[in-house]
Amino acid sequence: MFRTLRTIFEQQISAFSDEPKARHSLEIASAALLFEISRADHDVSAIERKAIGAAVQGVFHLSNDEIDDL
Repeated sequence: MFRTLRTIFEQQISAFSDEPKARHSLEIASAALLFEISRADHDVSAIERKAIGAAVQGVFHLSNDEIDDL
């Protein structure tokens, strides 16, 4: 399942590589999905949110405000 999702996101990112605004929107959507997955067990600690935020920020270079909104 995760391999399939990864493939889909990689295809979408490569398709939008020439369009920075579309690529950024896809990165925000990907980050939102990661935060939603963390809520699956109905127990999200501050440490978990911070770790996900740092990882997402490192990969997608999102701003602190964008991460806080997620």
